[in-house]
Amino acid sequence: MRSAIALLTLLAMGLHTPRTSAQSTGSLQQRMDALMSEEFPSDGPGATVLVAHKNEIIYRKAYGLANVELQTPMQPEHVFRLGSITKQFTAVAILMLEAEGKLSVADDLTKYLPDYPTQGESITIEHLLTHTSGIHNHTDDADFLDLARTDHTVQELIDLFKDKPLDFKPGEQWNYSNSGYILLGAIIEKVSGMPYADFIEQRIFQPLEMSHSFYDRTEAIIPNRIPGYAPGQEGIVNAPYLSMTIPYAAGSLMSTVDDLYRWNRALQNGQLVGRERLKKAHSSFALNSGEETGYGYGWAVSKVQGSKSIEHGGGIFGFLTNGIYLPGEDIYVIVLSNCTCHPPNAVSLQLAALALGKPYGGDGYEPDPASLSDYIGVYEIAPGDERKITLEDGQLYSVRSGGMKTLLTPTGPDAFYFENSFTDLLFQRDPEGVVTGAVSTTRDGKATDSRRTSTEVQERQHIQLDRATLERYLGEYELQPGFTIRIFLEGDQLRAQATNQPAFDLFASSPTRFFLTVVDAEIEFTVENGQTTSLTLFQGGAALPGKKIR
Repeated sequence: MRSAIALLTLLAMGLHTPRTSAQSTGSLQQRMDALMSEEFPSDGPGATVLVAHKNEIIYRKAYGLANVELQTPMQPEHVFRLGSITKQFTAVAILMLEAEGKLSVADDLTKYLPDYPTQGESITIEHLLTHTSGIHNHTDDADFLDLARTDHTVQELIDLFKDKPLDFKPGEQWNYSNSGYILLGAIIEKVSGMPYADFIEQRIFQPLEMSHSFYDRTEAIIPNRIPGYAPGQEGIVNAPYLSMTIPYAAGSLMSTVDDLYRWNRALQNGQLVGRERLKKAHSSFALNSGEETGYGYGWAVSKVQGSKSIEHGGGIFGFLTNGIYLPGEDIYVIVLSNCTCHPPNAVSLQLAALALGKPYGGDGYEPDPASLSDYIGVYEIAPGDERKITLEDGQLYSVRSGGMKTLLTPTGPDAFYFENSFTDLLFQRDPEGVVTGAVSTTRDGKATDSRRTSTEVQERQHIQLDRATLERYLGEYELQPGFTIRIFLEGDQLRAQATNQPAFDLFASSPTRFFLTVVDAEIEFTVENGQTTSLTLFQGGAALPGKKIR
């Protein structure tokens, strides 16, 4: 069931990706402002942003509204929930204790939590830090949202997942696990003799003079704290309540862009843990097989336009955040937003690329319009996995099996990039100049070849159904507790809208089966005795059922 949420969420996030056409002219600050203004308009929830190069802040600004109901403009000083950016503080706390000789990341979990059932496996602190422990991620469970309003002790949090089977043997795979960071918080408390919140505030925030950073306590009066929002079926709504005891060491901290810049500078200057230990945290951890995971201790490791990046995002009720550091160039970008409707990952990547002097999409390369038809066709990546390239209104689009329809922006001869994923696509030609294939390269350098199998793309044909047939499908279908797809009519057009996501048109290919044009997905309705009882979402090779609940 989680696959449906992940796929549909990816689609929704892609729709909010800023276009790079606005970046092609103007000063660096003007181009950054164009990106942020497009993503965070003045009449809705907003964001704060800071971009720094070495010891100089080159861009710092606020967009949109801090409080939608009061129409209060956002200010750079406002305090946001950080979500999983908290994990880097937890990781540094562990490394501080290691530097003091109180633990080692090679230590077994049971040295500090002897009652934890490891199912006969050796699970180290390093496994917890790197998401390679195999411990089940409790926030993936269908009933997790039911716990949101209830305060939990640390032990009660651990009890949510401790008896569940390991997803894999420690070190064999990588799987993001908030559960692992709950355990790290418990270890910090055991070793330091201090509550996790006190350790972070007294040992990190206070020495670094991060006076606007806090462990979030809902009942506390926190100056400049702002509310969070979420997309609803009819517009923006207040984010649901969340007891901040639940995210704990995996996501309960709050801060500002200025304090996070101060945090980053302190780490780069060798404060708290020293550069050697920080280097380990900022290095990709290798599995038992030797395969790199792309994740260190509380930070992901990737690339921005060829430069190494250390980064992490956060998502928590009402807030989405993202921070990127380019160590080679000493560039830092942090974007904090107060709505789960505007993922800042894409805009922060583009800000980092601009600061680097290598903007995604180049600087407005314009190919001969007639040449764009050279690329139309079907490209086989692997059996059952293909990419279709189409030309619509003078622009190229790509859709991969099970994926979303994506605009391709030209960056040079035969070269394009996907605006929603920061992946490059380079078409290949034979000696006669005929396009024979393409190579897509992700921003971390992974390349995928494809072979052109057709110079035409068969357009999907849809049929017209009478209104009575369409009305039979109206209603709400539950794919998992708290996650539904609403089917409704807008005029004579049947539409689908998943929880907290935009609505999309549905086109009939049969009396019961419909397809989307913005993503490679289909929905089929099940009708029994003249009544619609369920639907099935087909996407990415998965068939995901949803029972009609109203």
